[in-house]
Amino acid sequence: MTEYIYLASDKPLALGSVGDRGIHIENLSWYPTENAAESFYFEGLENENNIYETDSYAYKLPERGTKKVSGMERKAVSLLYDYIKAHFAENDAYFLTIKFVLNGYENGFIKEKRSIKLEELRKVDLYYSEAALLEVVK
Repeated sequence: MTEYIYLASDKPLALGSVGDRGIHIENLSWYPTENAAESFYFEGLENENNIYETDSYAYKLPERGTKKVSGMERKAVSLLYDYIKAHFAENDAYFLTIKFVLNGYENGFIKEKRSIKLEELRKVDLYYSEAALLEVVK
């Protein structure tokens, strides 16, 4: 199963590719290295509660507790960190939650819930931890 992240916020979330540095000509794409491929592709999700939601695969995020982080993982964490910071700056958002979960288990239990203020957010807080929920608040 694939690792995913689900994001929710009180303001609209940016959708689409994040971190794609490939060469695209018509229907062809070429990536000189694996690190040039996109780290995330955020898709919109339907919600009836005035909460904006998106999801993306997250297999490029390092696992929590990892001591050695690859270049691809470092890129993914930096891009997610920048995505979150930009979301708050550009949208005057109050909160953003991230659920780390295997695809297909998004409605399952949460084994860990953490809340952190935006100014205290560190990149290591974004490392993947199965069935964890991270709430970032302004």
